[in-house]
Amino acid sequence: MKTKIDCDKALIKKIFENWYNIPNYQRPYVWETEQVEELLDCIKNAYERKEEQYFLGSIVYRKSEKEIDGVSYQECELLDGQQRITTIFLVIASIRDIVIQNKDKFEPTAYANILSTCEKLIYQKANPYEGIPELQRIIFEIRKDVKDFVDSHIKENGSTTANKEEFKRNAESKSVNTSIRHISNTVLVARKFFTENISILGDIFKYLLNNVLLVYIATENLDDAFQLFTVMNNTGLKLTNSDILKADNLKAVKDEKKQQKWATEWEEMQSYFGDDFDNFLSQIRTILVKQKPEYSLIKEFNDNVYSEERWNRTTKQWESCTALLKRGENTFEFIKDYFLQYQSIFDKTHYDETKSYEISNYLTLMNNGFKTDYWKAPVLMYFKKFKYKGFLDFLKKLDNKLSVDWITGIVPSMRIANMNEIQKCIDEKSDYQSIFNSNVFDIDKASFESVISGNIYGRKYARYLLIKTDVLMNSPETQYNPPKTISIEHILPQNPPENSQWKKDFTDEQREEWTDKIGNLTLISSRKNSSQGNLDYEQKYEKYFKKDIEIFPGITKLLLENKEWKIDNLKKRQKSVVSLLLGNL
Repeated sequence: MKTKIDCDKALIKKIFENWYNIPNYQRPYVWETEQVEELLDCIKNAYERKEEQYFLGSIVYRKSEKEIDGVSYQECELLDGQQRITTIFLVIASIRDIVIQNKDKFEPTAYANILSTCEKLIYQKANPYEGIPELQRIIFEIRKDVKDFVDSHIKENGSTTANKEEFKRNAESKSVNTSIRHISNTVLVARKFFTENISILGDIFKYLLNNVLLVYIATENLDDAFQLFTVMNNTGLKLTNSDILKADNLKAVKDEKKQQKWATEWEEMQSYFGDDFDNFLSQIRTILVKQKPEYSLIKEFNDNVYSEERWNRTTKQWESCTALLKRGENTFEFIKDYFLQYQSIFDKTHYDETKSYEISNYLTLMNNGFKTDYWKAPVLMYFKKFKYKGFLDFLKKLDNKLSVDWITGIVPSMRIANMNEIQKCIDEKSDYQSIFNSNVFDIDKASFESVISGNIYGRKYARYLLIKTDVLMNSPETQYNPPKTISIEHILPQNPPENSQWKKDFTDEQREEWTDKIGNLTLISSRKNSSQGNLDYEQKYEKYFKKDIEIFPGITKLLLENKEWKIDNLKKRQKSVVSLLLGNL
């Protein structure tokens, strides 16, 4: 028997007669300032143009019967549209408190009507005769601290005003829960908007309730609801891969308490990575499959992680196999385990364990120097298996392998394949020394020397090579923390002025041969315009290079050894840098 699916349009005032639950498999609330401002501006513009209706979008939910204190009611479990619904909920709370704060600016009847309407839309007091429970209109089951925050900072009259400073702190902090941070910011944006438009606040509020509408899609069956969830995603209302993967696995967890536990822990991981969460899940896929991905992340999990059949590329046939993971708790436990490994690797300096910052500095080099992060999967695998046994040497070998392959022109698909071979080797070997002795780290040293000895400026790897030079010159007793903005600076300018010292110290042939070589390049912490870059060496030395000695201690120290910059100085530095990079292989 097929479940009935309801679909219709409804005004906001009708939408908020329901009770909504944001379930544990949902993503955090993440609307930014721009999205909130756009919503409010669109509603205001529609009101000013006297548009009969303004369409806000759609929501998808599962209907279920609930009971509180003997009162039965229908709960709507939101699968899609929670960002919009939550925003409207917060907007209404902000309107309520602005009206309370500016009571003298409203006619008494209007004041009473706006306030009572807002109260009912936010929190409904019990009326058993009408079958109305005492319940907030939106329950944030996604995480307890979010639910508690809304209870204490949104629900009660005047709470957004009373907690104004806390809202500001939350909105600016990266350490608070993602949902709480964005909820706080939305309240601030809404308060600013309605304060600036207080003369028409009542009219905009009336328009919001009576002229703004949503399309709702509702079902009573959870499987149908999840299907709708996926369909909505595939038809343009995009969810992230992590959202779909979470929903798919929570569906397989039958115990409600465990479901809540994993949903909460998933949100913690998602908050930690932000927009990079899908990348982390791709690393998890790589750890499991150890092959170059061919499809989307979800299809990869369905076909290569959960499937008990696998396509043999050699025989061109499907073959039976053991699933790498099972949906549900097995998947959550595996991902959580590697999340903890990730934190142990990338959130520590490792000084307490090794009495050196060398591990931390190499990780910083790789994070800043490589444009890709597929190297992180073998790092996670190695650390999980061996912890600190040979970990520094492993990072050095991995960095050398990836960088030399990249710089010598190995195609991306082969570089990924080489990383996968390293992962297979980690799986197969019982001791770390045998990993180091295998051929998975073999490199073409001669080709590497040829490339770095030539012109490197303008190449994608130039920045990496200069950062690595700085790291290698840096003391392992000092933690390496490069600035976010890094520029490559020519010491001998590309186009020196005719009357400059550069023209006296270098022939045209020398400048053509040496200007773009690594020996003539350095790192600076800010961008300069071209005229500043053409200063004579003495001026650059005092104005720029000396100032960067603390930011780039290694490479700048090597430069400051020269009080002048002539061809012999350049050649000497070229030889020194190339030898340093080769000696590290």
